[in-house]
Amino acid sequence: MKRVIGGLLAALLVPNFGSAATFEAVAGSAFAEFRQMQRPLVHRISAGQDDIIQRLNRAKAEAIAFADPGVVRIEVPVLRRPEGSGSPAQQRQQQLNQFMEYLMGKFGEEYLKNNPGRQLPNFSPDSGQPRGMGRSTGSGVIIGREADGSLLIATNAHVVELNEVGGEVEITTFDMESRSGKILGYNKSVDLALVKMNEPCTGCRVLELADASEDLQVGYLVFAMGAPFGFAKTTTSGMISMLKRTSIPGGPPAVQNYIQTDAPINRGNSGGPLINAATRKVVGINTAIFSPSGGSVGIAFTVPSAHVTELVERYRTRGVISASRLGAEIGFNPVRREIVLGRILPESAAKDAQLLPGDVVLKVIVGGNTLGNFASVQDFTKMIADMTPNEQITFRIRRGNQIRDVAVTLKEFK
Repeated sequence: MKRVIGGLLAALLVPNFGSAATFEAVAGSAFAEFRQMQRPLVHRISAGQDDIIQRLNRAKAEAIAFADPGVVRIEVPVLRRPEGSGSPAQQRQQQLNQFMEYLMGKFGEEYLKNNPGRQLPNFSPDSGQPRGMGRSTGSGVIIGREADGSLLIATNAHVVELNEVGGEVEITTFDMESRSGKILGYNKSVDLALVKMNEPCTGCRVLELADASEDLQVGYLVFAMGAPFGFAKTTTSGMISMLKRTSIPGGPPAVQNYIQTDAPINRGNSGGPLINAATRKVVGINTAIFSPSGGSVGIAFTVPSAHVTELVERYRTRGVISASRLGAEIGFNPVRREIVLGRILPESAAKDAQLLPGDVVLKVIVGGNTLGNFASVQDFTKMIADMTPNEQITFRIRRGNQIRDVAVTLKEFK
């Protein structure tokens, strides 16, 4: 190395080379020797990078292979309901069917002419679902085993809500075999549901749920697994983009700590797990995306696993999965930490209790326990949602200048 540097200095500093050609010859020789010495160093760096990439690839492949037997595709027969009835998801489906019926009427004849032997789906305008095509598809993750040996699956409420509790579903496991399952119930306040697999699956794996204390940081590598657009056994990767995202447009009201990820998530991924690549644990259930186009743009939201753990505990201890709902628009006074009721919904628990817009909820009395000092609208909403439907509680309210207690019988969140 000293010889190379010396040659370069000589070429630059010594004036008696006689000609520019002599200078170029000396300098060129020194640079050539330097490049020759540099080549093994570059090769060693490149080899080290290759080794790191290979180890990362192996680690990712092993994590995906480990989690794959715990991920399922769920197909739910859709119940036919009269036009305009049902949940918002059902009404959106009805609107889609109307649009499809329009397309079939406008272009169906030409399609059949160009595709002899094919048949068009028969969309029924009065049922809200196409005959023979009434199925909703999503994903799920195996999170436990029941006492009878059956497997317990977590998914989104909006994946199964087009059916009913106790309804049959079709589950496609990692081996691409179809097995029957049953909807145990769903909780729309956190957009989660539990499904039971009726048939045994020898190779299926129960995946561990990350608890609330697990260290997660923005930038951690994660995998989104599921069946986007029905394509089972699909895995996409990304990172955690944000933690404790408090709310998303149209999201479930009792969730205020979403995990945001840039892992590509599309329709059909709903209900599938978000996996921590390092620990192989389920950190959440993929629930929603923000997208002007309807496809993935790198902004997706996951309900943290702690909500799944709470739901399973609720099911096993109380036999209840569904949430309760007051049925009133809710405001919050941050100075006094009080809940202010707005519009009262018809046929709601608030309406039955004769609560009025402007009533201020000071305390909630449940089984002799007095609850108050609410932190936010979400805090109050989650407290109500966690109670059992048809449970009777007492609101201590301020109406004008009067303080009064009002009995409220909560209703199921449908």
